[in-house]
Amino acid sequence: LRSEQISSYIKRTPAQFGGSRRIENIACELFPRFLGKSFSRKKLNFEEKRKLNRTLYAESVWQIDRSCNSVRSKTCNGYAEHGNICNECCYIRSDKRLCTNITKRVPSPENVKFTPKYYWEDNALKEHLKNNHLRDIWNLLNDDSDCNNGSKIWITLADKALQGAFDYKPIFVGLCEVMNDAAEQKIKNKGKQNIKYSEEFTNFLVILGGFSTRALDLFRQNLEG
Repeated sequence: LRSEQISSYIKRTPAQFGGSRRIENIACELFPRFLGKSFSRKKLNFEEKRKLNRTLYAESVWQIDRSCNSVRSKTCNGYAEHGNICNECCYIRSDKRLCTNITKRVPSPENVKFTPKYYWEDNALKEHLKNNHLRDIWNLLNDDSDCNNGSKIWITLADKALQGAFDYKPIFVGLCEVMNDAAEQKIKNKGKQNIKYSEEFTNFLVILGGFSTRALDLFRQNLEG
């Protein structure tokens, strides 16, 4: 299923699936000690969290496919019986919980920090995507619907820079300066040997080289570092 509303839903939710009952209700069934008490994931140990996550997934109705910017039934078989949609996905189109989720307003960027922490557990990429600026760029990179996405990414990046999103990211700014200088040198048919690095970016490269010379070489080969 694809639509403008679904696209907005995917952009604002860190979840990978949906449609299960409220997490509090499931937790009380799995762990009776929470009956009549307030529930918090912080009160669960590792094994209990795994059990809860598995139950949530088992009860889920739909999955979020970020690579295709779509929502599909968890039991989708990929075979379309009705036009370009399978029976399973056709059924969830009228699911009340899905309809409620996709019609919710997109929260303002400053409220992203209030997203429940359990969405970010054990996933390094999701941890980075808590930053709304990075998430916007990530969504652009994974949106195949527009052939002009290549230019959109740079326009979005420049716009966020003008908004001050990178004011306190000196290493990233230093990297952008290096890549820009390298591009200018290439246009002028000059070598890259005289490119100057900022102090913050130089320190980053020194630290990176301390961890792994291979990582440093790979970084230099691909990002002009």
